[in-house]
Amino acid sequence: MITFSVSKVRNGVFLPFRFLCKESFTSLSYMVSCNIDEDVFRPLFDEKMGCPTKAIRQLVAMSILKEGAGCSDETLYENCRYNLLWRAALGLFNIDDQCPAISSYYHLRELICDYEETSENHENLYEKCFQKLTAAQCKAYKVSGKTIRMDQHAPTFPL
Repeated sequence: MITFSVSKVRNGVFLPFRFLCKESFTSLSYMVSCNIDEDVFRPLFDEKMGCPTKAIRQLVAMSILKEGAGCSDETLYENCRYNLLWRAALGLFNIDDQCPAISSYYHLRELICDYEETSENHENLYEKCFQKLTAAQCKAYKVSGKTIRMDQHAPTFPL
């Protein structure tokens, strides 16, 4: 399972996350970026205009990596182009696989923000996407979240 630590909350959404280990990057590819439901982002695109030339899942995974590493856009794009761990997290396993253009990344972010502002119920598509990913991971790992383990830390009482 991917492990994150939450560092701050912005508008009710936990951002940015911090990755705790390098294995998280390879796990990200299998458990997150390959399982992103692109249909969540369907309201952003007109049937006549179509959607981006690169997979939406890769663009969303870029956002997850950026927030997870707490890096700048420049560092994000550099790592997505040249860092093999980051490329694997995006599902780019072959050396000749092309990284999405930074303009596509910015365009998707702009569309998501505009959609949240203009939709009737101000729906956050990232939050909806993360809820689906979390539900899928809970099902895969058989985690219910209904019980809390109390045996992790033994209480200390003064004698």
